[in-house]
Amino acid sequence: MAASVTEPAIDAPLWGTRAVLPQRRPHVVVPFEFDGQRFVGGIGTVSAGDRTVREIWINTHKRHSTLDAMVSGYAVAVSIALQHGATVAGIAAGLMRNTDGSPLCPVGAFLDIIAREEW
Repeated sequence: MAASVTEPAIDAPLWGTRAVLPQRRPHVVVPFEFDGQRFVGGIGTVSAGDRTVREIWINTHKRHSTLDAMVSGYAVAVSIALQHGATVAGIAAGLMRNTDGSPLCPVGAFLDIIAREEW
């Protein structure tokens, strides 16, 4: 007899509840370089002294360029995942890497900086 698979209801959340962040919260700015390009990363936590990352921002030195729009949008997706309980290390591990383990994209490089707590 075949095992029965029960599908979740359409409105059932796939992840935990999204963390509601305070309107005003600490933000650390971290300049970094990747592949010869300069970036500015931002790390948002819930309260001062808290090292739990709940959101990130990334911008290039060329505001409103295609690369700036791409990394900024990617950072929003990472932030939503963080607010649903994903970890920085877990997201970083899922991104593409070079054969030596180094990141293939600026978002991966910034997540590595955060994971190493170099901020």
